[in-house]
Amino acid sequence: MKKIVFTGGPSAGKTSIIRALKENFMSQEKFYFAPEVASMLLGNGFPRCSTSERLSFQQRAIFHTQREMESLLEEEDKYEVCFFDRGLIDAMAYVENPSSIHSDIAKLHERYDYVFHLEVAPMNSYDLKNNNARTESHNEALKLESRLKELWGDHKNYIFVKSEKSFEEKLDQILLTHLKKII
Repeated sequence: MKKIVFTGGPSAGKTSIIRALKENFMSQEKFYFAPEVASMLLGNGFPRCSTSERLSFQQRAIFHTQREMESLLEEEDKYEVCFFDRGLIDAMAYVENPSSIHSDIAKLHERYDYVFHLEVAPMNSYDLKNNNARTESHNEALKLESRLKELWGDHKNYIFVKSEKSFEEKLDQILLTHLKKII
């Protein structure tokens, strides 16, 4: 099973890309489109942490839920390709000490075949309205993006997709330039 991750800071277009891919590949029964675990948990009553010290509890819960979802998909062995709205490493970008969540980033890299890192939208396009789990300011989103780049950047198939393009151009770049060769 090929595992393809879409990562990036808040408002980079990850969920929108996943939604568009799902529409494009709806007839492909061998494709699975995983939801963003953080939005699943935080959007459905999981407690938000009020301090940075407690944030590691929240991010560990996200990490472990994501890992179990991925393990289930692997065990089911029904899909040829799984698209993920964030990967395990993403939870590590939200805490000061990433090793408090997992100590071996290289091992986590091996879990995924491709990583598409979508750049955060520019300030004039930055939008928090379409996801009630998102609370970060634009500056915070840029800091998270930097951490994500640091954590994912050494992945063997890391692809950075710039935000200067429109959403349609981002989607075309991903579909026509990259996914066409991958799947």
